[in-house]
Amino acid sequence: PVDTDKPWDVGMIIPRLYVGGLSATKYMAMLEEHKISHILTAAGRLVVELPEFITTDSHLVLENLADHPNANILEYLDRALDFLDEVLLKSTSKAVLVHCASGVSRSVAVCCAWLMTRQQMTLVDALETVRQARPRANPNLGFIHQLTALEESKGNITFAKQVYMSKLGDQEAITDIIQKQREAANNIHTRVDNLENMIKQ
Repeated sequence: PVDTDKPWDVGMIIPRLYVGGLSATKYMAMLEEHKISHILTAAGRLVVELPEFITTDSHLVLENLADHPNANILEYLDRALDFLDEVLLKSTSKAVLVHCASGVSRSVAVCCAWLMTRQQMTLVDALETVRQARPRANPNLGFIHQLTALEESKGNITFAKQVYMSKLGDQEAITDIIQKQREAANNIHTRVDNLENMIKQ
């Protein structure tokens, strides 16, 4: 059980758009106070107990979306962004909480995608906007690559999928790309260490 005496761990990205972790859904009084009418669960297999004032029609679950670099979040964006539009663009009084398990990667990536496609923000600006509300925001590297493809496709999700897959090449897994980046970073660290030793000598 969540200790609701602790602060509500949620950030307001823009008016009526909130981001947080699973624990945020447990604070019924805070949800009501902030007029949250909709909840987007950017993850499957999380137990979300909806308050009475949020109906099942006002709750979208992105089933099977894992927080893994190989997960294809682009496949979920059409549903997710349409859901957010219903609250943020087609009403003036409703509000939505986007959450995943920890409010760090999946939920943040969805919010960034909405800001990029609906507010014409760059990925850098979108991520900075989210981080102002939630400093720990940090989508995994696979999601960053996909959001980069979305930016290059000027917000067109269909094109973004094609761009992303073409960048993967011959079915090269994103984990392979991560491994290469880690190796490159390790090589840089080694060179810096060697240079520091030379300077000391």
